[in-house]
Amino acid sequence: MDAGASARHYRDLDEGARASTAVVVARVVDVVITRTFEGEVADDRFPMIGVVLRPTDVVTGSLPPRAVDRLTVEFIGTGYDEEEVAKLKRRLPAQPGLWFLRFDDERPRDGFFHVVSPQGLFVQGTTGVETPLTNEGDGDLGAEGRTYRRLSALVQRVRGVR
Repeated sequence: MDAGASARHYRDLDEGARASTAVVVARVVDVVITRTFEGEVADDRFPMIGVVLRPTDVVTGSLPPRAVDRLTVEFIGTGYDEEEVAKLKRRLPAQPGLWFLRFDDERPRDGFFHVVSPQGLFVQGTTGVETPLTNEGDGDLGAEGRTYRRLSALVQRVRGVR
């Protein structure tokens, strides 16, 4: 799974939050194939994978009314089969995560979002906050978030960003 056009890196939590349409605490409820992305080359086709979320808290920013109870975060997939979707369902966190989201600029009326960066998802790990979409050295936003022991403390920190 790839964050696609949203592969940006931010200096810190403040910059990531300001780049977001909304930062939400949400739980993954489903994973679906949403559409096919056509690349510039004729054979360049990629499935778009939709991670369906149920937001429980809007930490900063706002969601449109149609996305308050359920929204879809889109990623570029690597395959079309049900096995690929099942693998992704197993890999994504079962617990609530802190998602830094922005509208899909090309389809804002469809209610699709992207993470602002692969660094834009945080979950509670066994020893502290983790970033499941990125590695340890992949940017300052993720590194700052991983300094927190509790996701709830990170949520409170981000809630104060204006």
